[in-house]
Amino acid sequence: MSNKISFGLIFSFIFITITLAQYPDLDTVQISGTIANDTTWTSNKIIIITGDVTISSTATLTVQAGTIVKFLYTSSSFQKKRLTVDGRLNVQGTAANPVYFTS
Repeated sequence: MSNKISFGLIFSFIFITITLAQYPDLDTVQISGTIANDTTWTSNKIIIITGDVTISSTATLTVQAGTIVKFLYTSSSFQKKRLTVDGRLNVQGTAANPVYFTS
């Protein structure tokens, strides 16, 4: 295993561990791939984007107020995670209860 891959795996483990420590009452869900059906991300789970995500042209992704969406960070520009919207993205955050997209 190369040093880059080893570092990436270690960093990913640390990232998920820190995330869980910050929000001990919330479960996490790891997401990647295509969202082909209408889907709702709720605020009772931390969404961790582990690979590219595409919302298909026939689907709607609804993100409820208070939801935390974390993109798994890697130091390589070739491994950045993307959210591509070919369908609809409905983000329901408010000033009092925002949705967080972060890394």
